[in-house]
Amino acid sequence: MSRRWRLEKIKHVSRARGLLFRIAAAVLGLFFAVIVLAVLGYAPISMGANALGYTLGTSFGLQDLGTLVTPLLMTGLAAMIAMRVNLWNIGGEGQFYMGAWAAAGIGIYVSGPPVLVLLLMFLAGGVAGALWIALPAYAKARANVDEIITTLLMNFIAILWVGYFASGPWRDPREIITASSYKIQYALPEWFGIWNIGIFIVLIIFGLCWVLFNKTVWGYETTYVGANSTSANYAGIPAARRIMTTMLLSGAIAGVAGMLEVSGTVSRLQVGISSDFGYLGIVIAALAAGSYLGIIVAAVLMAILLNAGIIFETQGLSLNAVVALTGWLLLSVGIAQVAAGYSLKRIATKA
Repeated sequence: MSRRWRLEKIKHVSRARGLLFRIAAAVLGLFFAVIVLAVLGYAPISMGANALGYTLGTSFGLQDLGTLVTPLLMTGLAAMIAMRVNLWNIGGEGQFYMGAWAAAGIGIYVSGPPVLVLLLMFLAGGVAGALWIALPAYAKARANVDEIITTLLMNFIAILWVGYFASGPWRDPREIITASSYKIQYALPEWFGIWNIGIFIVLIIFGLCWVLFNKTVWGYETTYVGANSTSANYAGIPAARRIMTTMLLSGAIAGVAGMLEVSGTVSRLQVGISSDFGYLGIVIAALAAGSYLGIIVAAVLMAILLNAGIIFETQGLSLNAVVALTGWLLLSVGIAQVAAGYSLKRIATKA
């Protein structure tokens, strides 16, 4: 008899095991990044300390962190909600853009009490995001058209649409360097002069989504559809309807993220307003593995990485190197998430 090693898939991966693997991967990924930077002649320890010190130890750093965390939380939540019905919403970027566009239109051309106008901007952003995913959602629910392709293609249309308005009819002629709209006069109130109340709006939305999916019949049925839509139909659950409503909710949340960006951070509709928040949200949702707390942790870590990357650039590290190192860390954690589903066992075989 001889023995050899074999990988076996684990039927149920505990959250503790998944978390342990992701933490180990992040540590190993950081260790590798430190080695690479040292070989290239940089001082990675001092660079990292300076970046963290600025990000977490100064009011400007915390303000930058907040401006990144808010949209990342929302787009990550939007992507995770679509995953509840076993679908991929790759169109968060486009829904973000359309939410920003609709909210900017209200903010520029509607006058009234600030609270009322901001509420209208919020509703407009959510509706625009939902409408932008409506066609892919209907195509998926009724004809099983691949939602990955349709939502992705809608992104390009949204970006061109916003670019047209920001550089055309709505353009502020005083803005010479960047094509952007007239300034929006209605802004979310600030909290202690560091973050605006958008972060609290996000946390409220998180709480409402948790209750909706975990404490209601609708949420139970949606989870059932995500596990097996055919079985759900036999059980009397309208799978197509649940897919539609879940995808519309996903798009609405991404659209609200765009509204929070124009009303809380940028104050204008700009070309490139998203900074790839929609695509980064997909990564965050994948890393969170269906956990609301995981979304928060992944979004905060992503924001710290992005903010640290800006600091690294000021210390001589090129943008391409920053992007490569960030991608390596995310890839390491993603691989660990898959690896957590397998175990290495030694089995006996005949000689």
